[in-house]
Formats: sequence, C-alpha cells, structure tokens
Amino acid sequence: MTDVTFSSLGVAEPILRALAAENYTHPTPIQSKAIPALLSGRDLLGIAQTGTGKTAAFGIPLLQGLSVGHVPPQPKQEVEPPKEAFKAVVPQNEPPSPTPKRNMAPST
Repeated sequence: MTDVTFSSLGVAEPILRALAAENYTHPTPIQSKAIPALLSGRDLLGIAQTGTGKTAAFGIPLLQGLSVGHVPPQPKQEVEPPKEAFKAVVPQNEPPSPTPKRNMAPST
C-alpha cells in the first residue's frame, strides 16, 4: 500500500501547513478518494461512518477553492464632501442669482 499524503492529493501549501499544525499528516480513506475528485470540480456523494473525516474531505477542497485567485479588497475611493462637490458644479466667481421678492403685505 502506498503512503498517501495530503500533498500528494493536490492540497495547497497554506492548507498543508494548517493541517500539519493540527497534526493531520495522512488522509483517511474517504479523504483520499474525495479530495482529488472535489479539487477537480466533480460532484461527490460520500457515505462513511462518524469520525472518518467526511467534514475535512469536503471542507479542504472548499477552502482551497475559495483561496485560489483570491483578490484582496481594494480601498474604497474617497468621496468629495458635499461642499467641495458643490464648488465643482457651481462657479464661485459668479454673483448669486437674484432671489425673487415676495409680497409680504398682510392679507385683508
């Protein structure tokens, strides 16, 4: 029997380091079958007893898929404060437009 490792299954280096930090060195049988299939994009239905590593069998490829091609979010562009935006639209060298006068006479 060959000695299967997570590395030989195609798991990415950052995930390999996390697995090693938790002392996971060799995949279980379901992980050995599931991880390559899921990394290649195939659908999979896995049935195994409790405690055999099904969650990691599905989770490791999921995490790898999420991390591949990850682009850090770009900082948002600063928006001009309203006063600055107003100055850009209304020329400041023009006199204000005349305000129409209203008849303020009391009504009878």
